[in-house]
Amino acid sequence: MTPSPFRIAVIATVYRPDSHADVIVSRWLEPFHTDHLYGWEPKTQIASIYVEQVPENDMAAAKCREFGLLAAKSIEEALTLGTGELAVDAVLLIGEHGDYPVTPYLQKMYPRKELFDAVVDLFRRNGKVLPLFFDKHFSYNTAFAHEIYWTVRDMGIPFFGGSSLPFAELAPAPLSFEGRPPVKEVVAVYHDSVEAYLYHALEVNESAISEKTGNCGVQSVVAWGGEDFWKAVDEGAFSWELLEELAGRLGGEEGSLEAYRKLRADREEQVAGYQFIGCDGVKTTFVWHRTALRHWAFGVEHEGGDIQAARVDAAGREHFFGHFANLNRLIQEFFLTGQAPAPLERLYMSTMTTAVAMHALGQSGTPIAVPWIHRNVPREMPPDTLPDCPPAFATWVK
Repeated sequence: MTPSPFRIAVIATVYRPDSHADVIVSRWLEPFHTDHLYGWEPKTQIASIYVEQVPENDMAAAKCREFGLLAAKSIEEALTLGTGELAVDAVLLIGEHGDYPVTPYLQKMYPRKELFDAVVDLFRRNGKVLPLFFDKHFSYNTAFAHEIYWTVRDMGIPFFGGSSLPFAELAPAPLSFEGRPPVKEVVAVYHDSVEAYLYHALEVNESAISEKTGNCGVQSVVAWGGEDFWKAVDEGAFSWELLEELAGRLGGEEGSLEAYRKLRADREEQVAGYQFIGCDGVKTTFVWHRTALRHWAFGVEHEGGDIQAARVDAAGREHFFGHFANLNRLIQEFFLTGQAPAPLERLYMSTMTTAVAMHALGQSGTPIAVPWIHRNVPREMPPDTLPDCPPAFATWVK
């Protein structure tokens, strides 16, 4: 007897060219010609697709027709295939891209919590949970994120989520810590979206550095923008020398040492920095510029002066962003085994630090104490300590 195919329901905010739904779901339906380099081969099937938004360049309807999938009109229909009960084996929840409002703190208000709640409601009604992949961080809202974390824990939902980048290769080599002196300081750079790409950088930092060095959480966060950023540089709030060492080691035209030096010489105002003091006392500083620092890259200085540097190799358009092929491989393995390749706490940590950083940017230069951002996640959400003040983003983030 031929076994039944493993069927997956897709719940997405939008499915348009180059969206996360495209780079994940499209290669599930028809692998890209270089996907084999990343070990991707679909052994499971997409059964249904539900999209919340349908722009003019929507791909969902055409893909459903081409591959004989159910174009679901609701999340319930996507998971039940119209049968009235759960009829799929796993759920791909892709809450990334689409036309959504932005908070005063530049956080895009993706309805990830609402989509998650609708899926979980079906789990409860059917008395059954399914493996759930969740793209990307929990929420822009810390209370929403806290609730999602504990719902997953309490219901025992097999869960894997987060950024694709922690599973991409680090070039020229992975960071290593065994046998090395303790970390003294970390400086990282990122580009493009001030919030979304910060989240990527934070999660790579979690996977490549914090988890490997035993850092248990975050004590405080401070952010600087525009003139405040350059004042922090002048005062030595972080090591610009480590930043230049990072740039010099990685080379290349994009994010080159010359670009960093020009950035400092010009003291351009559209620049920002975020500094996190870990439970271990180590300060980690992320520097953002939309176009000059075209990497996710990390410089680690150890006690005694030893330095490591690496950047994320995301594999570009010529591989249809090949790191997603690698992510697909991991998602499929998770669906089939129920074993997530990353701890749930990584997603919690990176979600919370992203939200706090964006609020810190609204009160540039003033630290925020966050002892509750800890790998030992408290059952009760601590009182809301995030500042509620008029953000000052006008000149240095556009």
